[in-house]
Amino acid sequence: MTPLGRPKLEYLNSGRIDRVGPGSITPTRGARKAGVLGYIGGWATRYAKPHIHKSRIEVMMVGCFATTLAKQQAVRFLIDHDEGQLVATSDDNLMLRSDEVGLAFILTVPATDAGEKALRAVESGRMAAMSVGYETVETEAKQLAGEQCYLVRSARLNEISLVSRGAVSQAYAKVIARPDFSLVLEDAAGADRAAEKSKHEALRARASAAASDVSSSFRNVINLLGAMGNAA
Repeated sequence: MTPLGRPKLEYLNSGRIDRVGPGSITPTRGARKAGVLGYIGGWATRYAKPHIHKSRIEVMMVGCFATTLAKQQAVRFLIDHDEGQLVATSDDNLMLRSDEVGLAFILTVPATDAGEKALRAVESGRMAAMSVGYETVETEAKQLAGEQCYLVRSARLNEISLVSRGAVSQAYAKVIARPDFSLVLEDAAGADRAAEKSKHEALRARASAAASDVSSSFRNVINLLGAMGNAA
């Protein structure tokens, strides 16, 4: 913490200042007695991945949440986007880190009913996906793979949620041994491979089941993600 009690900030390679959280946390053997049940880490979302938001295809671009993070606006960690199931915020037990890949997080799970529910859901695999609640500020309409897409250049991040199935398949939560972002960052490549396999399996299933118009358009964009290299 700084002398004024403000959370520390971290400078990334891109030069942006992103919110990290209320200082580092050192786990101890007595952590459970101290009111900490464990740690959950992962990716709240990944950049340059198309997803459906409010019936249209959106793609969150690198740095889109920079303003929220730099202004130190409180971001909530919820279960299933339910405000009644608040687990923590970035003012206490939630740490956020944005880089060129996506928005990573670490949750120090509090010894509360909501905290215990979140930890059990991730441990069991019942809920191990992540989703973000946001409001777009600046978007760019662009044709990708013949479909109208909206590149989210700037957005207000309100909350991140633990869900059973998220819009971005590479966004996930897992139990980690300690509050160390290296445990999350090094797992990104593996998550991409798993998501790629899952994506192709899902697309084959959709094709055989006569997918809806929106799903069909979404599939076209996913299959031609190489176009994202020219959209950045």
